[in-house]
Amino acid sequence: DIEAEKELLLQEGHARGTYALAFHPDGSLIVTTDLGGIARLWDLRTGRSILPLQGHVKQTVSADFHPKGNLIATGSDDHTMKIWDIRKRRCWQTVLAHNKLVSDIQFEPDHGRYILTASYDCTLKLWSSLSLACTKVLVGHEARVMAAHCSREGLIASVAFDRTFKLWSK
Repeated sequence: DIEAEKELLLQEGHARGTYALAFHPDGSLIVTTDLGGIARLWDLRTGRSILPLQGHVKQTVSADFHPKGNLIATGSDDHTMKIWDIRKRRCWQTVLAHNKLVSDIQFEPDHGRYILTASYDCTLKLWSSLSLACTKVLVGHEARVMAAHCSREGLIASVAFDRTFKLWSK
C-alpha cells in the first residue's frame, strides 16, 4: 500500500542478487531475473514461485512478457535472448542476439510482433517474434546501450554510456 508505505508482498527465492522484473499483462504474474542466470515466474495471488526459467549460463539482466501473456523474453550476459513458453513450461527458442551482454529486452507493446533488444555492443536490434529473425540493427551509440523502450506510437528510445539518449522511428 503506497499510502501506508507498506509492501504488499516481500518474497525471497533467488540464490543470487535480483536484477530485472516485468508484470504479466493482466497483473497476476511477475517475472524476476537474477545474477545467477535464472528467471522466476511468480504468482502474485499466492506469492509463490511457480516456474523457474533455467537455461542462461550467465547473469540474466532483462525480461518482458508478450502482450498476450503466453511468452516471456529474457536477455543475458551470455549474449542470448531466450523465449519461454509459459504454457508449455519450457524454453521455446534461444537466439545468439548480440556479441555482448543483452542489457534490455521488450516485446512491441501492442501486438508483440517484434522484440527489441539492447546491448553492451552499442547496438539495438529488432527481431520478428514469429521467426526470431533479426529485421533491423540500429547503430549510433558510441558506448554500451543500457536500456531501450518501444512506445505504442512506434517510437524507440535508447540510452547509453555515451551520455546520450536517442529516439528512433520504427
